[in-house]
Amino acid sequence: YYGVGVNWGAESFSPGYEWMSENYPSTGYAAKLNWLSTGCYYAVATRDDARQLGMPEDRTVEAAAQISVRAVNDEAWVYAGIQLLDYQGKPDDFRKALQTAIANSQGVM
Repeated sequence: YYGVGVNWGAESFSPGYEWMSENYPSTGYAAKLNWLSTGCYYAVATRDDARQLGMPEDRTVEAAAQISVRAVNDEAWVYAGIQLLDYQGKPDDFRKALQTAIANSQGVM
């Protein structure tokens, strides 16, 4: 996906992932967007929840929303996307995921 040029981040965002070429940040197109919905598709809402479950913090709605907002660098609004199937039969967890998405981005999709 990223290897073929998808870079919805800001040109100023360069986290230095090993798969990034030197010129990769210059291909960012966040400034051309009004808004962006990113896939924060994790069944765990917060970093704290992940720690309590012994899971990596970066596999949470919270972490995914935060990195999305950081990558866009205020050049567009970010709406954290939640996958409903992750919360089937778990309304309290779903509510927490929605609240987390809203708290860490400009909204939720």
